[in-house]
Amino acid sequence: MIEAGSLAPEFSLAQIDGSVESLAELRAAGNVLLAFYKVSCPTCKLTLPYLHRVKIQTFGISQDNAEATAKFALNYGVAIPSVLDLEETGHAVSNAYGIHHVPTLFVVSETGKVLERIGGFDKDALERLGIEFGSEENVPEFKPG
Repeated sequence: MIEAGSLAPEFSLAQIDGSVESLAELRAAGNVLLAFYKVSCPTCKLTLPYLHRVKIQTFGISQDNAEATAKFALNYGVAIPSVLDLEETGHAVSNAYGIHHVPTLFVVSETGKVLERIGGFDKDALERLGIEFGSEENVPEFKPG
């Protein structure tokens, strides 16, 4: 898995509407938070709706198709844009980042360096992101089952 201090692998992926977004374009606007997820992931259902509150440009990287991703966003109040890392391409971007589980988050600097990696639901790390990037809302407790 890509670690903090590494260079983030570049990518270009389609958004739900078919337009293409690249990491280089995102980085040109400053630091970016990348959130890898699947719509069937219970932890993603808790984590993703919180991310739009963090004051850093944030993009979801969905491992599902456009229809499922759009429905997930609507049902769970996910207000961040998502690009699609599809199974038909072997989840190429997820593999380039070494994703073993979702959600996995990466903060990437405008120079392309990974500043932080957060694997799974990590309340302390999410709150730290919120403080660093301008959101002081409390992150919900993770209570599985």
